[in-house]
Amino acid sequence: MKIAVIFGTWSVGARPLNFNNLWTDPRGLTGSDLGVVVISKELAARGHDVHLFTAHVDAVNKPKEWENVKLYNFEERNIIDNSFNAIISINEPDVFRGINSKALKVCWQFLNDFSYSQPGYDDFVDVWLSPCEMHMEYLKKLVPKPEKWSVLPLGCTPEWYEDKRISGRVIWTSSCDRGLHWLLNQWPTIKEAVPYATLKIFYHFNYDSVINFEHNSGYHPHIVEMAQRMRYIREMAKKLKPLGVEHVGSISRADMEQEASKASVFAFSVDTVSFSEGFSVSTLEAHASFTV
Repeated sequence: MKIAVIFGTWSVGARPLNFNNLWTDPRGLTGSDLGVVVISKELAARGHDVHLFTAHVDAVNKPKEWENVKLYNFEERNIIDNSFNAIISINEPDVFRGINSKALKVCWQFLNDFSYSQPGYDDFVDVWLSPCEMHMEYLKKLVPKPEKWSVLPLGCTPEWYEDKRISGRVIWTSSCDRGLHWLLNQWPTIKEAVPYATLKIFYHFNYDSVINFEHNSGYHPHIVEMAQRMRYIREMAKKLKPLGVEHVGSISRADMEQEASKASVFAFSVDTVSFSEGFSVSTLEAHASFTV
């Protein structure tokens, strides 16, 4: 089959991908990034003709191909014509607008609502995919045609990891809105009980646009709550540094595999501001990397 995979600029944000050194780039890879590159690579490995459209670090000098996947800039998706059998968009149904193709249009949805989509977005999608049953059932209540929905689970690769556990090493590997504030709140108690414990926090926290929002600012309560959490997390990460807490930030995917292999404990104090995915690849990877 001839397949187009689209990872739009809205999903990529201000952090375009670098396919010259995808696995070793210190930018790292988010869960959505991994979903895109792995599905593209595996479809190509199965003999399909895969074309990936996304935002690149260098739009002019990007590689033409990666792991047998043909690479294009996001703006070049107008070349998708009737020779394509399927188009897979990650998170963004609106990218199908203006594409003149009879191909099956599939949107693999990792997010929890459609507030960022234009009216009528569902009309452009033939098949919706969700990573798990709970997530799918939640989103089916928000769409006009729930019969379009199916589950395609995410997963992880145990072969990426080795058992190199360091006693007392704790890691946090998810976005801070999942509940990092609770872990930091409890860290002095943890440190008192386990004096040799250390905590390394891995993730690119880019919430500068909301961090100054206060109550009565007119913004959505979820945004205000995120701002409060971010202020708390930034302050506590500094204060807890003498207690073995280190906010590392983003690291390459290759380095992340090593850090996961070295961890003894995966910390994930879940308390989201609203309904979240209902799945956790981070937790799966903790199991795969011998981490409690």
